[in-house]
Amino acid sequence: MNPLIQFKTLTLSFFAVVVLGCLALAPVARAQWTGLANAFPSGFASTCLLLTDGTVMCHEYNTNRWHRLKPDINGSYQNGSWDVPGFTVADMPNGNDPSFGCVNCTYRPLYFASAVLPDGRVVVIGGEYNNLVFVKT
Repeated sequence: MNPLIQFKTLTLSFFAVVVLGCLALAPVARAQWTGLANAFPSGFASTCLLLTDGTVMCHEYNTNRWHRLKPDINGSYQNGSWDVPGFTVADMPNGNDPSFGCVNCTYRPLYFASAVLPDGRVVVIGGEYNNLVFVKT
């Protein structure tokens, strides 16, 4: 056998054993969930977004309301506070879509696309359901 090929084979085998050994010794990561000290204001949260100011904005399931979670003075979201009850960060606009008889319908999407833009604004687009009625908005 060619000595160069033999050297490459041994070197590759050595590194493979080292990598596999490191993987075997690595601790297994386990997800750890901790409940919030203050409950979500109403209903339950569906989609949550981390905003550029460090707060979290959560959509209230099957409504047009969004709520904001502010971390406490130590930066803990677990002990953070929600917006004042009855107040929402933003309400999604009402719309008109004559294709399914909707006039001034409340936009309450489910399974929608959302993103936080670099300047801090939030965009919500589409949704497979509106008010739990199958409509591709």
